[in-house]
Amino acid sequence: MGALALAIILALVGAFVGGRYSVDALAAEGGDGGEDQASAATWEVTELEIGRTLDATAEVSVATVPGPAVQRTGIITALPGGVELAPNAVVIEIDLKPVVIGWGEVPAFRALQWGTSGRDVDQLRAFLCELGHLAECSDGTAFGRPMRDAVVAWQKTLGAPQTGVVEAGDIMWLSEPPLAMIRATGVEVGGSVSPDTRPFDVVTGTPEVVLAVTAEQAALFPPGSLVSVEGLADGVLAEPRLKEVTAGAGGAQEAGAEIPVLAADGGAWCTAGDACTGWLDGAATAKVAVLVGVVPSMSGPAVPLSAVMSDAAGATYVTSDTGARVDVTILGSSGGVAVVDGLATGDLVRVADAEQ
Repeated sequence: MGALALAIILALVGAFVGGRYSVDALAAEGGDGGEDQASAATWEVTELEIGRTLDATAEVSVATVPGPAVQRTGIITALPGGVELAPNAVVIEIDLKPVVIGWGEVPAFRALQWGTSGRDVDQLRAFLCELGHLAECSDGTAFGRPMRDAVVAWQKTLGAPQTGVVEAGDIMWLSEPPLAMIRATGVEVGGSVSPDTRPFDVVTGTPEVVLAVTAEQAALFPPGSLVSVEGLADGVLAEPRLKEVTAGAGGAQEAGAEIPVLAADGGAWCTAGDACTGWLDGAATAKVAVLVGVVPSMSGPAVPLSAVMSDAAGATYVTSDTGARVDVTILGSSGGVAVVDGLATGDLVRVADAEQ
């Protein structure tokens, strides 16, 4: 079965209109005196918290492979929802008769009954043994009386006719437990099926998560930025992958990028059974609101970026109110404000823009 290719497309909302900033207005720190400070040649160092997150929409989509054929002709009378995908789970009902799933490599192609033999019979034996209907569970490819009795007991639990015969359309065999089964397009209660109908698409493997942006937008999302959503530990942005995407009715090409979102340990962000599959809830696509932390949250002594200068060697510094050079290290910046190391709350520094 093909490998799952699941992508979560984190689309920007408008032109980052939904972005939220945690930077406090510097003027607000000093009350009415803030305006006086902003127009003065010096600035009193204030402890502030900075950080920046952008609201985004996560679009969850899955690539699937067609599931097994139903091997039956009739009318769909039920499509149970919220089914736990385990052996003997009823996934569809045709002409009031339930159809269950089981794990096996051999697709259903014939009726299995007393006297038949083959690998499909051994597959059925394992199915019945797992459910507890058959005690003789050693490998064997012959359908004998014990297996017939086990089939009758199994049919009774389903409320199906107790014939002792497993028809080709009674069990849909899957080669491995699926991550999800999604109803195929056009499959609805009241619709008709034929033996070749494949009512479900099967999702298996490990989901992949990417942030899909234009090449220009990719520069706004540095590697290491955190992606947050309820139900999952924060993801981490990796290096972007450039690609060409078609845009517009004329088929014009523009540069795009995919930024993988990984777990903190570098592995897959989404795994089977977590919130990622829950978002789908039996559908092929879903959307969920997320936050992308493009500037990590931090706090400390803060100054306007206009107060920070650099020398020929690239060292950063500020000028005190007395004209002395004070070397500083920028720990982070956002919204024109820098949290720095090398200053203390209450220090006075000159603001370059005010001197001009």
